[in-house]
Order: sequence, then C-alpha cells, then structure tokens
Amino acid sequence: MVDGRPFRWRFNDVLVVIPGDRSGPQFYVDWGWRDWLEPDGPGAEPHVVTPRFVAEAVRFAASLGWPSTAGWAPLRLGFQGGRFTAAATDAEPGAAPDTAI
Repeated sequence: MVDGRPFRWRFNDVLVVIPGDRSGPQFYVDWGWRDWLEPDGPGAEPHVVTPRFVAEAVRFAASLGWPSTAGWAPLRLGFQGGRFTAAATDAEPGAAPDTAI
C-alpha cells in the first residue's frame, strides 16, 4: 500500500510495479544492477529493494502521471546517485535512463 492504494511489485534485475487493482500499466525501475560476477558493473543501488524504496518509486512515478488511464504503455525509470530519473519512452528495461527529474 502506498498512500492508501495497493500495488504489486517484483524484482528480477529491474523493479516492476503494477497497480494492485489491475494488470497495468506497469512501471520499471532500472539502476544498472550488476551482480558480483560482473565486477566492472556500476554496482547495486540500492543494495536492497525494500517496501520503502518501492513506495518512493511509486510516488515518483505518480508525479509523472502514472498510472495513466489514457494508455497502457509501461513507464521506464532509472535510479542512480540516490535519484529517480525518467527514461526514454522507447527504452527497454536495462537501458540507461536519459532524463533526470
């Protein structure tokens, strides 16, 4: 629950959040996560995906108008340096974000 609204989420290299009362639209948060087998990667940030982090992501996505009732296109976000960013609309999960918010 975030601000009285239900959400479902999962983490599998990127965070995926879906409104709890429907199947979409979803949003992704990617921070260039790498595991210990990729020592040249940027490292995990945050180190742990917590409900608090998910709530912050939901609030940021909501500030961008998510979830939109006008369309079902997923929203793509990035997270680096302690800040969320809006990624290009055509970016795939795992792509680098391009617009800081």
